[in-house]
Amino acid sequence: MQPTQKLSSSQYELQQADNKEFTNPKTVYVGPDEAAVISGLPSQLYFYRVRLANKNEWSTPIQVEVKHHSLVRAFGFFALGAGMFAIMIIVLIKGARERN
Repeated sequence: MQPTQKLSSSQYELQQADNKEFTNPKTVYVGPDEAAVISGLPSQLYFYRVRLANKNEWSTPIQVEVKHHSLVRAFGFFALGAGMFAIMIIVLIKGARERN
């Protein structure tokens, strides 16, 4: 968020930090929504806090741990999905041939 940006009374500000003291916070959302989805984060601990626009008091911070599957497991899931897709295509082609 830019320092000169004014918030309306119906907006929220969500901050993210890598420590519970918020020594170097990053504003990741400003707006009216009461829910947010954040994606693309690397595996580590994150801390979040929110406040209503134009209020000085922040919420109690929450801790979120992001853990990704290993690359081996991710490729395993991909292979399983590719195999299921291939089986589905074979079944569809056989079914279409039997109709003719």
